Amino acid sequence: MRIHVTDRRSWKRCRRKHLWQLEGLQPRDRAVTGPLWFGKGIHVGLEAFYKGEKPVQAWVDYVKTTLKADGAQVDQDKLMENNLLATGMLQGYAQYAEKTDDFDEVTEVEQEHVLRIKGTRVDLVCRWDMVVKRQGGLWLVDHKTCDRFTDESMIEMDDQFTAYLWFAREMKRRYGYGTVRGLLVNMLRKKIPEPIPLLKDGSPSRNKSLECTPEDYLQAIIESGKDPNDYEDMLNILSLRRYYDRVPAMRSERTLDIFGERLTYELREMSSTKSFPYPTYSFMCARDCQYLPLCRCVDEGGDLQFLIDHTYLYEKERH
Repeated sequence: MRIHVTDRRSWKRCRRKHLWQLEGLQPRDRAVTGPLWFGKGIHVGLEAFYKGEKPVQAWVDYVKTTLKADGAQVDQDKLMENNLLATGMLQGYAQYAEKTDDFDEVTEVEQEHVLRIKGTRVDLVCRWDMVVKRQGGLWLVDHKTCDRFTDESMIEMDDQFTAYLWFAREMKRRYGYGTVRGLLVNMLRKKIPEPIPLLKDGSPSRNKSLECTPEDYLQAIIESGKDPNDYEDMLNILSLRRYYDRVPAMRSERTLDIFGERLTYELREMSSTKSFPYPTYSFMCARDCQYLPLCRCVDEGGDLQFLIDHTYLYEKERH
């Protein structure tokens, strides 16, 4: 049985939801331009960028392909908003990467690896966004789109990053894969700099909620003929207004050892034919679970198959 590293997250969140996801069950009227769709498109653009291709064109191709394949009605206003945001994010990232990338070499981009996990009948699949040579060793890179940057304490506890680093260590032990020193969380904020409003005298607005870079603001000051020293407070505020960030994630050998022991038990349960797909209820169900009507139907003894046939599709039926 093949299980992807990322499958573990949905399985631990809710066994029942995980099962329906594996079956490819999707609501007939699901929004095709939601956060997951957007994030995947940004990943496609970044993959193209690090392969020496055009990231914005990769996004455009992704939109055309996914919307055509899905065949659902699309909110055109939302689609236009997504296009403007994605284009701005990818163009801005190219400028950010030119100044920030300290990679000696990009060795892998979206390459799949498989490990048979001892003591189980599972082939664990892992696909890192990137692997780069940096500071004398290899580093994994994981791209994240976010409304605000993830706190370092949360990154320290993120189970998926631990899984990636454990997998890399096992690759070295079994196959002589290079030494991976850590993982870089490459975050792209879902926001782009906006035009700077000008006052009647031509000077830039002092609105502290402005979304712009300090470089753009300084240029606006200079063009208005004002003294930058008079705007020191604004420049200090805007210096914290970041749109891209990278944070390293490291794990000790002891942490990886414990993770490996726990992983064996998880995969045994995930692959067992006797494992019961019980639900895990929480306040998040009403917010982000597309299977909530099915869950309620099961628990109330309704006609589950009738509900599936009339309000859901299996992913393969969309194409």
